[in-house]
Amino acid sequence: MSSFYKRRLPHQSLRRHIDSYWCYDGYHPAHHTERVLPSNTVELVVSLWGELLEVVNQGVGVSYQVKGQPLLSGPLSSYSEIPTRGQQMLLGVHFRPEGARDLLRIPISELRDQHIGLDELRRHKSDVEWFLLQDRLRNSANHNERFHLLDEIFQSRLAQSEPSPPALLHAIRVLSSGIIAEEPVSVASLAHEAGWSHRHFISRFQDFTGLTPTIFRRISRFQRALSALGRFNTPDWSQLALDSGYFDQSHMIHDFHEFSGCTPRALHRYRLSTSLDVPIPEQGQILPIRPTHT
Repeated sequence: MSSFYKRRLPHQSLRRHIDSYWCYDGYHPAHHTERVLPSNTVELVVSLWGELLEVVNQGVGVSYQVKGQPLLSGPLSSYSEIPTRGQQMLLGVHFRPEGARDLLRIPISELRDQHIGLDELRRHKSDVEWFLLQDRLRNSANHNERFHLLDEIFQSRLAQSEPSPPALLHAIRVLSSGIIAEEPVSVASLAHEAGWSHRHFISRFQDFTGLTPTIFRRISRFQRALSALGRFNTPDWSQLALDSGYFDQSHMIHDFHEFSGCTPRALHRYRLSTSLDVPIPEQGQILPIRPTHT
């Protein structure tokens, strides 16, 4: 694993909600821009040097800048791009799709395609600890101490949260599933299982994950294809599409264009040439962009 990158699992009690903590320490890549691909997740990013953090949402054409406070990135429906110059010393929390709502205590639908400073959460009275977070993390002696501090903060928040609705947890599992069926489970059937109207189910699902069930399923499928792509030097493109749950190769190409800005073939070729630029755990979410990339 890259020497500048460190990753740690959260405390056992938090692993349904948080996938991992991570840090960049001394990150000076050759590329100047990174493309962040949608993955149905929320990310909390803290600059330990207080640098300016910038994000450009390509799908909606909006630029965000945050300085001197943690950055909260919501679930993406298309890709974003970030300059690497502000990433020399970062600490992050990678939430699971079903976990952010309980720990952040806000509707995740408010964060869709958004990148905001935590100061913007001031209206939520229960979030006083966020305003001390960056200073407490900066003043910690080392990264292990910082990871332990994050465990303490999120365990406290989890203890005060309401239990997640089982119907939504079930829906997330189903829509994330890599099981390929002739008749995929419909959103209508998931709503019926939950005992909710179709409209109410979609509203609750968006509140919980930030995305509609349809977009969530498409991004899950895209991520499965992306993961499978990393296992081959010369993929069988038609088979890869079918194994990932696409109707055919053109269907897969359409989603890759929408979610990554390039074809599967171009993305695969580019990832092979830049495989050492990004830590392995980040390769499903980060694509380094060099000036020659098209």
